Amino acid sequence: MITLIKNTAFWYALAHMKTHLEPLAIATNFAQATFYCLDQILLTFRSLIAYYLKLPDVSDPGVQAIIASIEKQWDKADQEIFIAAVILNPFIKITPFNTSVSLFMNMGIFNLMKYLYTHFSRFLSPQLNLPLIVQPC
Repeated sequence: MITLIKNTAFWYALAHMKTHLEPLAIATNFAQATFYCLDQILLTFRSLIAYYLKLPDVSDPGVQAIIASIEKQWDKADQEIFIAAVILNPFIKITPFNTSVSLFMNMGIFNLMKYLYTHFSRFLSPQLNLPLIVQPC
């Protein structure tokens, strides 16, 4: 055990792993909060990808596996609701998005909201048929 403690390569490898795992641990702690909103999930994914792409060892297989895992989870998610949640946040709006993409122009945002409204309004009972009201987090 003493030889392991005196081994500088061990401490370097441990610091290397910490650099890769600490942002995931922080994001997991945030995501487990009681009042964690949909817009915060998308922004967390975005910040994690940005963090890992800025690492000097971005070509490391571990970093590539983490990025691929985040992208896989995003591909499996219902992306429209997360994007709408960010757009409807009065403090963020469309700031994090590339506004040259047609989805983030006025008509694209309107179509996104219309799609989400028709998707969720089919679950409302016919006698209620209330408009979709977005509550702030």
